[in-house]
Amino acid sequence: MNTTDIINALSVNDLLNVQAKDVNLLDAANENYYLPYFPNLADDKINYSFSKQLPETKMIELYNNLEGSRIE
Repeated sequence: MNTTDIINALSVNDLLNVQAKDVNLLDAANENYYLPYFPNLADDKINYSFSKQLPETKMIELYNNLEGSRIE
């Protein structure tokens, strides 16, 4: 199946509304590579939830190490 087939299958009977941002994740999964989520660190909800400063450098390093790795 290609990404279009997957989107069409998920959209049958309005099961799931696939948004444009999700297409990259579907493509990555279909090609068997991991695309990690990276939060918006400027989001006030994130800053409020953590009393200490987030380790942005470590998070970026971890993201870069995981991006593109094989799922299985």
